[in-house]
Amino acid sequence: RAAVATKEEMERSMEAAQRILAPLGDKLLRTRGNHDGFWGVPGEGGATKYYEMGYGDGEIWNRIFRPLAATGKAVFDADGVGYYVDDTTHKARFVVLNTSREGCAMGQYRFGQSQFDLMAEALGTLPDEDFCVMFFSHIPPVGGIDYEGDGVMDGDASGEIPEQELLRALVVAFQERTPLFSGSYGASGDTDRVSLENLDFSKAKGSFAGYFAGHLHGDMIFGPDEAYPFPVITVRCDAPVEEE
Repeated sequence: RAAVATKEEMERSMEAAQRILAPLGDKLLRTRGNHDGFWGVPGEGGATKYYEMGYGDGEIWNRIFRPLAATGKAVFDADGVGYYVDDTTHKARFVVLNTSREGCAMGQYRFGQSQFDLMAEALGTLPDEDFCVMFFSHIPPVGGIDYEGDGVMDGDASGEIPEQELLRALVVAFQERTPLFSGSYGASGDTDRVSLENLDFSKAKGSFAGYFAGHLHGDMIFGPDEAYPFPVITVRCDAPVEEE
């Protein structure tokens, strides 16, 4: 659910989602959405802000990521919030990224250094040419998008943000088997600076299938074109959730 007033409502909403997804068992790969673990809606006089209260990263990790970490089948980034899992039978690598870190404003995403390092590792270490790699997150890495209700208002992906530019350049370097790739954003000394240096994709294997996300309340495809030379696909969630 979107806006909930109390922690108890948020808990019930998360528990309902868990019940719906439970039949997937250990095939379920989870990441945090921008509503998960947050509560608070405006009260009288607007004294309470939306999402004024919420779980910290530690509690969210216990609830969302710990079950997967316990299986030992995922390779996590240094911060423990992004990871990848290989399906060797179908020769697919699933890279699952967290776009809703603590301190991240609604509708924004911040991968940070650790998740960009994970992306680079995942792209550069595919075991053979038959493997494909896919990226997933809740918020898509596409700027200039807004929506109202269930209708997408603006489908213009031209709004550039630093993560979008670096992610696109990183995947293109992999696709083109670039022997020496470097890229960065942020000023030296900034806590959110990201820098990738001298990555060698000349002997990389496999292919990039696409980037898959949700959040926009609509089914949309961005690219492949000049803005994104690979498909970025958002999928609407149609699962019925009734209030108990």
